[in-house]
Amino acid sequence: MASGWQRETEVLVVGAGPVGLLTALSLSEEGVKVQVVDEGPRPTERSYALALHSGSLGLLDDLDLAAPLIGQGQKIECCTFYEGSEIKAEARFDATGADYPFVLVLPQSRLENALHERLEEKGVAVLWSHRLNRLQEEEDRLRFEVERLQREEGAGHGEWIVQERMTGNALFVAGCDGHDSLVRRSVGIAFESMGEAKRFAVFEFAVDPVVEPQESCSPRQSVILWEGKWSVVWPMGRGRFRCGFQLDEPQRYSEPREKSRQALEVVFPTMGRRDLRRLIVERAPWFDHSVGDLLWSAVLRFERRLAQTFHRGRAVLAGDAAHLALPVGVQSMNSGLAEARDLAGRLYRILRQDADQSLLREYSRVHHQQWKHILQEQPAGTQPPDRPLNWVQRHAAQVRDCLPASGLQLDQLMRLLSGSSQG
Repeated sequence: MASGWQRETEVLVVGAGPVGLLTALSLSEEGVKVQVVDEGPRPTERSYALALHSGSLGLLDDLDLAAPLIGQGQKIECCTFYEGSEIKAEARFDATGADYPFVLVLPQSRLENALHERLEEKGVAVLWSHRLNRLQEEEDRLRFEVERLQREEGAGHGEWIVQERMTGNALFVAGCDGHDSLVRRSVGIAFESMGEAKRFAVFEFAVDPVVEPQESCSPRQSVILWEGKWSVVWPMGRGRFRCGFQLDEPQRYSEPREKSRQALEVVFPTMGRRDLRRLIVERAPWFDHSVGDLLWSAVLRFERRLAQTFHRGRAVLAGDAAHLALPVGVQSMNSGLAEARDLAGRLYRILRQDADQSLLREYSRVHHQQWKHILQEQPAGTQPPDRPLNWVQRHAAQVRDCLPASGLQLDQLMRLLSGSSQG
C-alpha cells in the first residue's frame, strides 16, 4: 500500500498540475480532507504554461504565495499586437485598475513546486504514479479504484506496469487531470470541438549577448499576425525568450494531442536554430537580438474544446479537463486556477456548512458560459454596426484568444483595445 494512501476521503483530486494542486491546497486550508493522485511519476520537468495573469496573482496572494513567486519571475506590463513589422494595438495591464497591474512570466514548474511545498507543509501527500482506473457513483458517495504504477526497464526501453490496485471512497471528485481526463470520460461528459486544431512550433532560447531591458523600456509580450497565422514572443528575463509560431495546414496531422507534463513528447527534429532564425526574420523583423543557445524546441498541437458540462453528479471538472484554448494568451491554465478556488469554496460550503449541491450546478453554469464566450468564433458585441471596423474589431476572436487575461479583466482589455486600435 502506498505511503499516504487514504481509503476514505472527502474529496479525491485527480491531477497534480497547477489547477489540481491549487484545488487541493484551497480545500486543505479549510480543513477538508483531500487525497491527491497523479498518473505522472513526479512534478513537471518542462514548462508549457509560462505566465500568470493579474487575477491569478490575486488568488495566490490569498494564500501568501504571490510575493515569493513574483520574486522568481519576469513582470510584463503590456501586450503589443503587430501585423508584420507594424504595431496595430497595445494593451497596458495597468489600465484595468487591477491589484497586480502586470502579467508574471514564470515557468509552470516553479508554480507547481510552490503549491506542492505548501501542500506538504499541510501534511497532504501527492501520490505520484497513481492512475484513476474506475469511478462509480453511489447514493451518497463515489467509489474509486486507483492503480499504482511502476516502471520496469527492459532491453533498451521501459514500460509502466500496474503494481497494485487500491479502492477507496470519496464524497466528491475534482477532475483536474488535463485534456485526456479520466474523470471526464468516467462520468460520460462529452468534450466538444470549438474550432480547428492549430499547430505551433515552440522555441525557448537565449540571446547572444545576454541582454536585460533598460528601466525605461519594460518587457512586453508581442503578438504577431502574419499571413493569417498568429505568433507570440515572450521575454523570460536574463536574456531568455519563448517564441511560439503557428504553422501551416494543421489538418495534415492526424495524430492525437500529444502533450505530457513530464516531457515534450512531440519533437519536430528539423526545428533547430536555423528554423528559429528564419521564422523570426519572416514574422518578427523588429526582434533585434541574435539567437544564442537553443534550449529546447517542439511542435505541439493545440485544440479548442469545451466540456458539455463542468459537473455531473459528484464529479466536477476544472482546468484543461474542462476546456482547451490556443496557447498564446495562457488562458486555459489561468482560468483553471480561478475555477480551482471557486470549486474549493463551494465544496467547503457543501461539506462544512450544509449548503445544497446545487452550488456545483451553478459552478458549471457560470464557468461554462464564460468559456463559451471565450471560444466562440466571434464574441458578441465587438462589431459596431454603423461604422467601419478597426484592426482589433476585425480580428476580435483571435485577439481575445491571444490576450494574457481572463474574466472581467479580459473583457476590460478588449474594450480598451477596440477603442484605441488603428484602422
